This record gives sequence, structure tokens and C-alpha cells, in this order.
Amino acid sequence: MPTLSRPEIERDLYNRLRSVALRQRGAALALWGEAGIGKSYLVQAALRQTVSRTFTFRVSTPLPTILSHLPRPRKLSVWVETHLEQLQTGELLEPQRTAKTLAALLSGLAPVILHLEDLHEAGADRLAFCTELAKAVQRRRGTGLMITSRFSPPDTFEAYRLGPLEPPEFRTMLEKISDLKLPIDALDWVSLRAGGNPLFGLESLRSLTRQGHLWNDGQQWHWREPPAGWLPVTVEALLEEAMHVARGVPLADTMLNTAALLPPGLDNGLQAEVAGLSLAQWREGQATLEQLGTWHDGEFSHPLLREVAARGLSEQQRQRLSRRALDTLQERDPAAAAAFVADAGLEPQDALTLLIAASHRARKAGNDVQSARWLAAAAAYAAGEQQAELLLTASRGLSRADLEQAARLAEQASLSPRYGSEARRLWAELLATQGQLGEAERVLPAVLTDGDEAAHLGQRLILRMLARDVAGALSFWNEQPVLAQSCEAAVLIAGGRALTSTMHLKEASEVLNRASSLPNLSAADQLMIETQAATILLQRGEAKPAAERLGELVPKLLAIGDIYGAARARHNQAVASERLSQLREAAELGLQAATLYAAAGDQRGYATVRAAVAWDYWHLGEYQEAEALLQESRELLQASEPTNLLVECEGILSLLYLDWSPPLAAELSSFHAQKALSVARQISDPVQIVAALYDLGMARLRQGRPAEALAMSEEMNHLCGVHGLEGLTVDTLCCRALALEGLGQIAEALKLLRQAEVDNEGRSVMFTKKIGIEVARLSCDSQKAHDLLDWFSERGMQNGVNVIRRHFPNLDANQADLVSTSPQEPALPALFVLGKMRLEQAGVILPLRGALRRGLLALLLAARLSGHREVSRSDLLDSLYPQLDEVQASAALRDLVYEVRKQCGVSALLTTEDGYALGKVVSDAEQFLETADTRLWHGALFEDVNTQGPFEALRETMSAALRTRAAGLLERDPAEAARLGRLLLGSEPYDLDHLRLTLHALRAASNHKSLSREYAAARARFLEIGERLPERWTEFLALPIGTTA
Repeated sequence: MPTLSRPEIERDLYNRLRSVALRQRGAALALWGEAGIGKSYLVQAALRQTVSRTFTFRVSTPLPTILSHLPRPRKLSVWVETHLEQLQTGELLEPQRTAKTLAALLSGLAPVILHLEDLHEAGADRLAFCTELAKAVQRRRGTGLMITSRFSPPDTFEAYRLGPLEPPEFRTMLEKISDLKLPIDALDWVSLRAGGNPLFGLESLRSLTRQGHLWNDGQQWHWREPPAGWLPVTVEALLEEAMHVARGVPLADTMLNTAALLPPGLDNGLQAEVAGLSLAQWREGQATLEQLGTWHDGEFSHPLLREVAARGLSEQQRQRLSRRALDTLQERDPAAAAAFVADAGLEPQDALTLLIAASHRARKAGNDVQSARWLAAAAAYAAGEQQAELLLTASRGLSRADLEQAARLAEQASLSPRYGSEARRLWAELLATQGQLGEAERVLPAVLTDGDEAAHLGQRLILRMLARDVAGALSFWNEQPVLAQSCEAAVLIAGGRALTSTMHLKEASEVLNRASSLPNLSAADQLMIETQAATILLQRGEAKPAAERLGELVPKLLAIGDIYGAARARHNQAVASERLSQLREAAELGLQAATLYAAAGDQRGYATVRAAVAWDYWHLGEYQEAEALLQESRELLQASEPTNLLVECEGILSLLYLDWSPPLAAELSSFHAQKALSVARQISDPVQIVAALYDLGMARLRQGRPAEALAMSEEMNHLCGVHGLEGLTVDTLCCRALALEGLGQIAEALKLLRQAEVDNEGRSVMFTKKIGIEVARLSCDSQKAHDLLDWFSERGMQNGVNVIRRHFPNLDANQADLVSTSPQEPALPALFVLGKMRLEQAGVILPLRGALRRGLLALLLAARLSGHREVSRSDLLDSLYPQLDEVQASAALRDLVYEVRKQCGVSALLTTEDGYALGKVVSDAEQFLETADTRLWHGALFEDVNTQGPFEALRETMSAALRTRAAGLLERDPAEAARLGRLLLGSEPYDLDHLRLTLHALRAASNHKSLSREYAAARARFLEIGERLPERWTEFLALPIGTTA
């Protein structure tokens, strides 16, 4: 049975159905797969492409009903007529005779396809009939049988198993259905749960929307994750039904229960042993379950089947199977066996022994995090100092992978007389990492039992850096010179990080060099030093080597279980990509870092990196997505003690509103900038104070208060001088320049901006280009503006494009000169459908995001081209939302109309009595019909529109008009006629008239080389479907029209 991708299956079905249409063969085809995988959709799409007559019935439809809906050919053999009369009266014939009779009837209707749905519902008699019918139709040319089934079909069919959609295809499908950009987290969650099953994905979206987990406020989608184990009722019902059918098979119940409990990937022998079956029995059961569609490649055919099967296990079944799993695995694989300890109900000492053995096995295999988790589980079965030791060791192992659990374990161990001091130190570090610096310092003093003051000072520095109190850590470092002489790697690394974060890069390098020279460095410390060295490269402006080095470090950090360190490295790699102006890549890296922070239990790190991703979205012009991420991050960061992270989040929000310019932009920007400055002063961080002053200065300028902005620039300049903040002098120059512009000192402002532009070279390319926009604006340099427009456009940075357009509204995208600004009527939106569909207004391409928007506009234009006044609401619902019920579809259509009107203007779509009509929109198709200008054609009519609708007849009409016009150009403009002929062949490659027109045009243009090449390609194309064209093009053109030989 072929194992093919969806495109390969589509291509094969198309070719098989074409051969039936050409009467070259008969075919019995089967498409099977799990419920909701898209079988009917794919078959219907294939049938729409064939010219054969098609008849569709459920497989359970009574045969007399099927026969009553099939036309009767004029001539049928007597025996066929006789049997048909018997069958229509309900008389039962043997399956072979019934099949031969129906095949003979279908042969008289050839070319024809009989489509029978849901073969899995067939009883034994109907299955036998379908098997015989498959044999019969394959012997009759021009007849085809197509069936769909959830189970593997009989061998008489040419069968294709339809697998799940690949993740990119699945996400595209979800966005197409919603026709709006869904939150990335929602897409990831639905994709993971649905496992590539289209129906499961669609039902999840419907249920999530209905239950308030996914909602649209008219501007954008919002997401709240549902509880663990959540399933839409429809999906759960389908899965339960599949399990019910499977459990009816001998041995299947035992197999499914065992597979649901055991981890994936175990070999058949182990699974069979746990189930109490022989290997032969296990394999026999697997084969049966595969036929039922419940099993595939040694595993449940869908991940949710495992979940549903596991839910059905009773406590007694779970305990019995867990004990069998322990007996089978504890000698061979203690780590795998440990997973069953809790459910097996072992004696405490037995459980303790097994879990400690699993921990040793995991550590030996290099999985320190899993080793720590087994020790944490073992602690529940221990007591006294043994329990404290297990808790402390587990907490250490999880300290870089699961902050919250590690903190809980350390807190429990802190009560131990023997291990309490070390446990409290670790507990304090974990609290600080979670942003609870005050609580961490409250816990810390009890550690100091040996009077080592240097160790105490080092620990306080580490706590500050773990809490991300950069300013406090730097101040403490400077106040305590003994710290620079420490022989503890952790202390020097903390000091180096504080110096790096505050741009004291030379001193940071010296400190880290000293740390790297310490003897007996652990692998973790060495990687932390290397990560910090790469970060120094980044701060020096060497973004490319920094990005490469950080990318290399992430897998090394993950290999030692340092998820937190890997998150920080990935985060800094994203920052490096931002500075290289690779914003889309930066956003992807940032989301990976957020996932790692979440896995490590670091909510503040998670919030921080998502704010950084929002920065990328802002500059990509995706303002609403950026705002949503920033507001979420702000809420998370406000829940802990104030740090520089909250300052940065508030600052990005402030600047976002200035570039975006939504209603109340100046007020919103000022509000968040003041919040940023307040927190920055509260934590006494000079770097953040300077940054927040810049943000507030920009807001004050938007509010028309340049004198206040100038005062802020002076304070910024003072702080940079006092604290040696050389990296922030450019911000100071920009703030001062724009304030001076507001005060009327244009020449001085321009001079400072040009200086800032030069000074920032080699640092952030993006910021340099944004300074360049201000230089172009003040100097009225349209050529510079045009060059910047090209730079931002080439990199997909829509925000930069928007800002330039705001300052240079009449700048032509194709030249630097300003276009005349004489008053005129606003240009109407123009819809281009003769090729790839696009929408333009006043020369600017408006993005047509989503297949549904294209489909709506295409349906309305098609109605106008066909002479209809409107498209009814019911027709639009059927074409655009066939999978939704009427209430949901109506709401979705209203949202879609709103989005199109928002983009094109209210007058573009008119509401009629019964539906909608296209309003003030022009189209190239209508212009062609009015002017006969063939230059408007660049492809087939509605070339990339996949929506169901009356497009085929309209395509034929327009193609006929184009062919007529092309024929009229044969003598006057044969080159254009040849171009049009090729366009027509592109949409209808087997049309002999199109081929004849193209060849005549090429001959008239004396383009014999292309003529020979075009004809050779046509011969090969026709040969694939069994048609032979004459060997030479001259012979073909000499043939009568409509013949090939």
C-alpha cells in the first residue's frame, strides 16, 4: 500500500481519474484514514477536477435507491436489464452478479465515477459486494469506483492512507479558517493537541471560541489556555467511538490499556510481556488495530487516542499494569520502571530503592535533570536526614531547570539540622531568581555559621544579579573591592554580568578572564563564562560573531541540563539578530527563549523575552500583536519586585505608541514613559534612568513640550558623563536634537542628528536608519528618504516604511522625486484578478491576507461580471464557511466584511437586501471587457482563489474572449498573441485550440526555436495522458481543427 504525502496522493488521484475520463482504464480507488483527517474534502476536490460524471452515495445506501438515481443508457444487454429490474424490486442476488450488473450499467454511462463514502460502516454483505464491484470496474474502461473509509480497505482497491497535515500546512489551515492572525500560543497549542487532524483543529477552534478561551475583540484575537486534558466534545466522541470499536477485537483491550500506560517507543517484546501476551499475539493484535485505523507504525494513530485510553483505566487496572511494568523493567531499565512506582503501590523501602537506582541510571546517562526528579520522588519515601539529603540534591539538580520545584525542595530541606544551612543558601538563590530579593535576603543570614565575611558578600552579590537588580549589583561590586579578588567562579561571573549589563565592557572582560583562569572550573561555570564573553561581543557591536557563538552554546547548555542558561543564551542570540536587522528570525529565537524560560519556571525571564519579541513585531509593523505581548509581559513583571525589566517593558510600550499613532498615542506614550522613569529612579539604575528619560522626552515632543524634552536630554548627558555610559550618548544627542528642532533651532538639530548617525555606525543598524529618517525629514532629502524606504522594505520592516510615508506622503516608491500634490478625487481600490489576485489603491499594494478575503472579493466581482446585482448571504456562507453552522458562519462573515471595509473603505462593499455587492471598486477584468487590452492579462482569471463558487463558467467565458482577441493579433502583434496563447495553455494545458493558437503565433513571429520547444513540451504532456500528437508541428497544424491524428 503506497505511503505518500498529501500532494503525492492528490497527484495520483488526479492522474487515475484522468485516465478514467480518457477511457484508458477502469479504476477502483480507496482513500482511508482516521476520522476528520480530510478524506471527503480531498476526494471531493479530486472529483471536481474530472470531466467524468460523478455520483456520490453513502456505502449504506440501499441498492434500489442508488439504481434509481443513476441514469439508464439507451442500450443495455438483456441480462443487465433483467438483473437491474430484479435489484430495483429489492431482490437479492449474489455479490458477484450484483457487482457485474452495476459495473455494466456504469460502463454504459462512461466516463463515470461512483463515489461510495464510509466503507467502515458496511456490513459483511455490503463489503463483499464492494469488493466484487472493485474487481468488475477495473475491467471496464471509463468506469471508476472511489471509496472512503476509516479502516483499511480490501486488497482489491488501489488504496491510499491519508496521514495528518504537516505543522506548517496545519497552521496555514487554521489561519485560513479564522481569516485573522491568531495568537502564536493558540496556534501552537491547537496544533499540538490536534496532531495534524483538520477536523480536530477546527472543532478545537470552535469550542475554544465558544468557551471563551479564544476570542476576538474586533481588533485582534486573544488567548487563554484551557485546563489540562481539555477536549472538544465532538473530538472526544469520535475518539471514544474509535476506542469502542477497537476494544471489541480479541486481545485489543489488553493491548490498548498496556500501550496507554507505557511510554512510547518501547519494543514490541517488552510491551507484550507487560500485557501478558506472546510476541505473536501482540503483532497479530497490532495488525488488526492497524486495519481499524487505531494503530500506525507501532503506536496509537493519534496522540489523543492514548490520552482517551489512559482515562478509561480504573485504579485497579492501573495498579495491576504498573506492577507488571515494574516486574518487566526494573532489571532492564530502572529509569523506565521508576515511572510506575506511584501507581504500583509499593512498600516505601522498595519504592525508595527503585527510585534511587533510576536516579543513578539517569545521571550515568547524562540526564542530570531527570536524575534530580527521581530523587525528589524518592524523598517522599524517606525520612530524617536521608530525606533532607535527597531533597537538597534534587533541588540542586533542578535549580537551572525548574525554579519553582527546586525552591520548594530547598525550603523543605532547610529544616534539617545537618543540611539546613546549605539548603537555605540555595533556597535564597532560587527566591532571588524568581524576583523575590527581599525574601531571599531574609533567608540568607542563617547560612553564615562560619563567619566567612567574603563568602557572605559574594552571596549577596549573586542574589542581586539573580534578581536582575543590575544597578544594585554594580553598586555593591564597586563598594566591596574584595569581591574582585574572589576565588569563587560564581562571584566573578556575577560581577562580570553586572559590568557587562551596565556597559563597563573592558572591566567585565578582565573579570571574566580571571574567572576562566580559576582551577577546577565545572563544565557549567565554563559555559556560563563563555556565554558572558559572547554577550560582551554583542554589547561591543559585534553582533554577527556573538549570534554565532551564542547559537553554538545553547545545545551545550541544554546537554548539561542548564535550561535557564540556555534560555539566556537564546535570548541574547535573538538580541544579536535584532541588531543585524533580522527581525523575523529574532522573533522566532525570542519565542524559543520564552519556551525555555517557561520550562525552567522563570516567569520574569518569560515575560522579558516576550517583551523583546514585541519589539520585533513593532518594527515589523505588527502593532496590535506587539501591544498584546507587552501588556501581558507588563502584568507579569508588575507581580514581582521592580527591576530594569519592567523599565524596558514600559519604555517599549511608550515608543510603540508613538510610531503606531493610534488614538491618544501621545497620552499613552507619556503614561508608560513616566511609569518607566519612576521605576528606574526607584531601583537607582543610571542606564535605565537615561533610557526612560529618552522615552519620556519623545512623548513630551509629541505633546508639543520641547523645553521639557531639552531638560531631559541635559539630565541624560549628565548621567552618561558621571557613570561613563558611552553607549547611551547617541540617545542623548537624538533627544537634544529633536528638542532643539521643536524650539526652532533647525540647523543645530540637523547637525546633532548627523553626528548621532555617524556615532551609531557599527552598533544598532536599525537605530542608525531611524536616525537617518529624522535627518532626511529635517533636510527635506527625498533621495535619502527613498533609499531608506528601499532598505526597510527589503527587510520587511513595515514600521520604518510607515514612518517614512508619514513624513514623505508623496514619495513615489519608484523614484525619489516628490509627486504633484494637486487636489484630486481619491483613487478607487483596484482589484487585479487576471493572474495572482491583488488589491491596489493609489499605486500602493494593500495586503490581501487570508484566502477568505480573496474569496469574498472574488465572489462579489464574479457576480458583477456575470450581470448579477448581488450575492446572497446564504450563498456566501455556503462558499466561504461550509464547515461552520449558520450562527458561527454569519458572525464570521460579518467580521470578514468589517475587515475588508476597514481596508478598502466602507463604499467598497455594499449591503443589499439579501446579501452584499461590490461597490466602488474597479477591476482589470472589467477593464479588459471594455477595452480589449490584452496587456492586462498575467495569468488565469482568479488564479489563486480556492473558494467554492461559480468561477469555472466565468473562466471559460473570459478565456474564450481572450482567445478571440489573441487570434485577432496574429498578424499585427504575433509576439503578444504567443504570450496570450501560453497563458491560455497554462490554465488549460490539454486544450488543442490553445495549442494551435500558440503555434500559429510563434510561427508568425518567426520564433521557430520556441515553436519547436513549445510543441515538444506539448507532445510530452499529451503523451502522459495517452494522447499522441504528430511528430512535427507542421503536421499538427495541417490537421483539421479538433483532431490530434
